[in-house]
Amino acid sequence: MLTSPTTHPSIHKLPLCLSYKHAGAMVVEAYLDNHESLVSLLSSIDYVISAIAENKIAQQLKFVQAMKQVGTIN
Repeated sequence: MLTSPTTHPSIHKLPLCLSYKHAGAMVVEAYLDNHESLVSLLSSIDYVISAIAENKIAQQLKFVQAMKQVGTIN
């Protein structure tokens, strides 16, 4: 599970992040503005389910660009 360093510690989202972690998800932090970091993280996964808020369309596009560069994500 990819979360931004500013979202993960958010008091209202922390229980949700922890529940995913306890269920077996790996939680990693990255900024969506760091293209190289995203490409590196995405190169080791096969599937992406995005839950980026709809008011963050520009951030979604950065994420999609990184996925396209990796080229192996379904």
